[in-house]
Amino acid sequence: FTCNSVYLCNISGNSFEAWFDVTAVGRMDIIGAKTLKIQRSTDGVNWTTVKTYTMEDYPDLVAYNTVVNAAGVNYTGLRGYYYRARVQLYAKKGVNEGYWTQNSGSIYIPAN
Repeated sequence: FTCNSVYLCNISGNSFEAWFDVTAVGRMDIIGAKTLKIQRSTDGVNWTTVKTYTMEDYPDLVAYNTVVNAAGVNYTGLRGYYYRARVQLYAKKGVNEGYWTQNSGSIYIPAN
């Protein structure tokens, strides 16, 4: 990968979007995210996965025959917790595959 980022955006109340973008050095057969996990924490340090999106169940997480891909999911969390996204970025060209796991920054959804 030449560049990639994972971030949370469009935060409203206790809903947000978890997005990633990834750019490869050249055209890939498949590029995107193998998994996108929403993780929750009470302290911002110890994280528990509460939802996992996979490329098999959410085909929009990957793109084909391209250099760049960006995609995201909407999630509604519980108040009083920190949230982040943990994404396993993925690219495949021919028989070669590459993986890279990256976390977003965290947000806190106030209890009230």
